Amino acid sequence: MGCEPDSCSMKLKVRGRCIGVVEPDVRWKTKASEMVGRTLVETDANEVPIVVANFSRESSVRTDLEKVAAEEDLPVPTCVKELRSFLGLCIYYQRFVKDFVTIATPLHKLLGKRQRFALTAETQKAFKELSFSPRNLPPPPRPWHQRWVWVHGESQSSPISQSRVHSINVHHMDPLINWTMTFHRESDVLANYGYFLSLGASVRPLRPNLMSSHGKAMKKYLAALKAGHTLQDVMGPAWSSFVNRPHVVAWMSSHCPTSSRREQYVKELQKYLPVAKYGRCGTQVCRPAGPLNEPCWRNVLSTNYSFYLSMENSICDDYITEKLYNPLVFNLVPVVWGGSDYDMYLPPHSYINARHYHPKDLARLLLHLQHNPVEYGRYHLWRGYFKAYVRGSLCELCHLVHTSTTPSHHTQIARWFVGSSMCQRVPRNLFNDPQNPDAWKVLINSTARNVYWPDDHTRD
Repeated sequence: MGCEPDSCSMKLKVRGRCIGVVEPDVRWKTKASEMVGRTLVETDANEVPIVVANFSRESSVRTDLEKVAAEEDLPVPTCVKELRSFLGLCIYYQRFVKDFVTIATPLHKLLGKRQRFALTAETQKAFKELSFSPRNLPPPPRPWHQRWVWVHGESQSSPISQSRVHSINVHHMDPLINWTMTFHRESDVLANYGYFLSLGASVRPLRPNLMSSHGKAMKKYLAALKAGHTLQDVMGPAWSSFVNRPHVVAWMSSHCPTSSRREQYVKELQKYLPVAKYGRCGTQVCRPAGPLNEPCWRNVLSTNYSFYLSMENSICDDYITEKLYNPLVFNLVPVVWGGSDYDMYLPPHSYINARHYHPKDLARLLLHLQHNPVEYGRYHLWRGYFKAYVRGSLCELCHLVHTSTTPSHHTQIARWFVGSSMCQRVPRNLFNDPQNPDAWKVLINSTARNVYWPDDHTRD
């Protein structure tokens, strides 16, 4: 039913054949969800076309001024060649000109063989009637079977989100949109930056990014956890490649500071544990740079580090990005920092939630696991039952295209999007505020840390 992503673009299949390519938004730097696009996906009259749209502040349903600039202020043709060019341009908007064929007939006669080129009053009148400004053209009629999809993958607190939500309100786009496609579960199409597939499964679920879609594999995996199976039991001798890493943890980020204050957590963590910091927020470089930089992940991060700080720039419900899926694909254990219920998206015991640990306690946990390979290996046990992928799955969108018979329309998309994902305000100073030394407790619930060291009574 779906169609796999191809490089940084994505083909969409309808009724067995690909009907178009959704190109990534350049502002996203092709990161993870190539589902985010700004290209019109069209088909022939017998197929079901969809429009994938990210409306910028300047967006609206109107004539593309760049494409009609050639028709502005055209000079009167002085030869057959210029007349042919003019009539060729007219083809693009002839459907909007009443009695176009009748009006254009005198001009077409001048193109006949052995016809002397001479502009008469009749031909000049025809030229004037056909050379009106296309800027005033009405938008083309929308086919009844066409679906418009509003695609967005940034958190509500980002400037990009504020701009795009504003544009929907300003240009009254709500009635035009049939489906929403975002990272939130309440969207018509759930568009995450990655997903899981159950090993050995013959059918792909519509929402493979949700653990609830992998019932059989999850049942087997939970039984293995309960039985105390180790990574060696599942993977055999290959298990050693997951546990023999020279360094503990790495972090790669291009935005500093952020509303989630993740940089403050990392700074505090560095007091107790060395953290390799790549990107603009650190001093180390992993070339070539980019959120989907496979050579960097394969050759540097996956061979040198056991953990990766998968920290989002916003603490919003359901908001997870490629920062989560990259370490899963390249054999690291993610240490997450965000507002999602990660148990809904990840197998149990496949990650560590930094919001359950003060940085000092997290450092102790990571060092403990680094020196206990069998215990650390159990964080990779899920790999015997699932496989993680970066980029998105289009199964749900394809399913809607196949099965939708009655167009639905959204109202107040902006209000829904802003209200659907509750974003948490984070104190400006989490760890070093003399007036509020416990500010970190607003975001961090440290009670869960006791699960890992029930017999350790040495902590402060």
